[in-house]
Amino acid sequence: MDAPVAQRLTDRFAMPVVLEHDANAAAWAEFRFGAAAGGHVVVLVAIGTGIGAALLLDGRIYRGAHGVAPELGHLQVVPDGRTCACGKRGCWERYCSGTALVDTAVDLLPTIRGRSLLAREAAADPGALTGRRIAGAAQDGDALAVAAMAEFSRWLGIGLAAVADIYDPELVVVAGGRVRFGIPVPRRRPRSLRHHPHRCRAPPARADPCRAPGGCGRVDRGSGSRPRPGPRRQDRAVRLRCWSRPSV
Repeated sequence: MDAPVAQRLTDRFAMPVVLEHDANAAAWAEFRFGAAAGGHVVVLVAIGTGIGAALLLDGRIYRGAHGVAPELGHLQVVPDGRTCACGKRGCWERYCSGTALVDTAVDLLPTIRGRSLLAREAAADPGALTGRRIAGAAQDGDALAVAAMAEFSRWLGIGLAAVADIYDPELVVVAGGRVRFGIPVPRRRPRSLRHHPHRCRAPPARADPCRAPGGCGRVDRGSGSRPRPGPRRQDRAVRLRCWSRPSV
């Protein structure tokens, strides 16, 4: 259905209204008010039921030739892997998202059963497994939940390493509902990112408050300077300091 929604809202509220992709809007908010302020090459990765993404170049949203770039969640990371709604198999979001976390926990059930309260709950009621439930159980040290979160972190690192290789960004902002509501961005670089053989070689990361309204985590590949102080929030930021390896 093609309707002039933005114009109708503009007329109704007597102020300019623009309809925008949620990841693009989040990236713009971080650029104007939060973690990406002043960044020249910024990637936002939004982790929810899937993975959304946005790319900012010198403060402008990059949309690609057909207005849909960048679809990072549909980068294939596992050939012939899990089926994705896009029609492909093995997409990144099928291994690093709220939905993927549940699928990972189900895959791990046979190896964990008997050593996990969450596993016993899932055996009795498969619907009991949710991303939020798994994240909460991981904080309590549940074996199944900890294993599922470790896989989530591993795939997060693998994907961010690919993002760094493709775009060479100053920073990556990690956001999205699954980060905000209980699936944490690791406070240190994911091991798979630390060990990935690309030019991001970094000292340990530091957790700092995020500043954009509704913002979440930040993975910083820039100069390493501290952000300006902002209000304390429940959401936390993760800074990843990196520098480029000299060309040979």
